[in-house]
Amino acid sequence: MKKTLLIAGLMLASLVNANAQTVVFSDNFDDGDITPWTVTDADGDGRNWSVVQIQDNDGNPVGTPVLRSASWQAVPLTPNNYVFSPAIDLSGFFPGTATVELSWQVMAIDASWDLEQYTCYIGTAPDVATMLASSTTHHEASLAGVNTLTTRTLDVSDFLGGQMYVCFRHWGVTDQFTMEIDNVSVTVSPLSTDKFFTTNFQVFPNPADNVLNVNSKTNMTLNHVELTDINGRVVKNMNVAGVANTQLNIGDLNAGMYFLKVTSSEGTGTAKIIKK
Repeated sequence: MKKTLLIAGLMLASLVNANAQTVVFSDNFDDGDITPWTVTDADGDGRNWSVVQIQDNDGNPVGTPVLRSASWQAVPLTPNNYVFSPAIDLSGFFPGTATVELSWQVMAIDASWDLEQYTCYIGTAPDVATMLASSTTHHEASLAGVNTLTTRTLDVSDFLGGQMYVCFRHWGVTDQFTMEIDNVSVTVSPLSTDKFFTTNFQVFPNPADNVLNVNSKTNMTLNHVELTDINGRVVKNMNVAGVANTQLNIGDLNAGMYFLKVTSSEGTGTAKIIKK
């Protein structure tokens, strides 16, 4: 599969309710085409990232096409090459509801000349200044020993609710050989219900005698609060219609363990409660 760009907004309901991962972007460069990625030749030598099909000494294809930048090409090169992904839309996914992982494969194909250096940046615009200012990066000062395509990952959850670009920069090296990138993907994974709760809400005191306070930590509003006992029976049930904070009176309940379930427009969270 060449490229997949899914509209995040259309996937939100199935993501939260079905607890399924969603691939919002992928590119394996198998069609041999670098577009819609764009490149910047910051060192000005006229050489940059391109998509190539690796071949053996007899001219036979080895694997599938990859994204490549060189630090040697008949003569030594000192690359400062940037390649930028197209926009990856995460605007339909609400912050605090999921994690987002960028994954790619990387190698320096020649084990005798593999001291390649690169950085992966994530930013909100496809330009050098934005990427250099980014705090979401992955840097490898050397690809020594990384001579087959090897997976790397980066948490990019901070970009939920907006759009992001991926940038690979080949730099800080000269007179080695080449580095390769393949199988770039961005995957959104919903939080578990307990993680959703701890990310977005807090409940106190816990243990409690009489009143539970349920407060939003992220300005996410509540629509419904429910308390069940260890047998799954609903013992408290309250519609709260879009408030950030609420209280639940549990003074009439027996001592023991209960499960608090909160529902918002963005998802559902659960927490364990102890009644004293």
